[in-house]
Amino acid sequence: MAQRSVLTQTTQPKEDHTTIRYRWMHRFFTTDVSPDNHPIVELQRRAIWFSIALILQAGNEISHDLYMPYLGPFGSLIPFALIAGSFIAIAMAFRPASLKRHVLESRPRRWQRFVLVSTVLLTTAGILLFAVTIAMCFMPPEFSNDGTSLDTNAAVLLLHGKNPYTDSNMLDLARHFSIQPNWTTPL
Repeated sequence: MAQRSVLTQTTQPKEDHTTIRYRWMHRFFTTDVSPDNHPIVELQRRAIWFSIALILQAGNEISHDLYMPYLGPFGSLIPFALIAGSFIAIAMAFRPASLKRHVLESRPRRWQRFVLVSTVLLTTAGILLFAVTIAMCFMPPEFSNDGTSLDTNAAVLLLHGKNPYTDSNMLDLARHFSIQPNWTTPL
């Protein structure tokens, strides 16, 4: 009777074959989808839906002059769809998710990666716009039309105890406020 030899076999830990391209995603998405970690997974799911709502709101802030001439009366459907989509995304964020679906997902899906990258880009743009806004608070004011320039000049003259109707000089006003030709109100 021949005996079989019993060899002990050591199991090697499974190597993570994630590329450097997706390694940074582990900073935003957890890989542990155990039931103990369900609150973190649920928080990540909600953050993704809130990010989608913010992306849709940012899309609504794009100038409507870019597409309005081409779409005509249907151009107003785009802002409506973007706002409605953001409300739906917020509703999805508040909706509870099933635990079974998250147990099967061990890594973020492609659309979740896209939303994360878009959110990071929009956040960067928002920080830059915030910095520009703060910087403009300390710069001389820019007037968008001649009416605001005239009102500001009248206020300055009143503060100096002068009558804005008799003491205003249009040439001095144009030099002081640098009114552009496209800002003037046609008469």
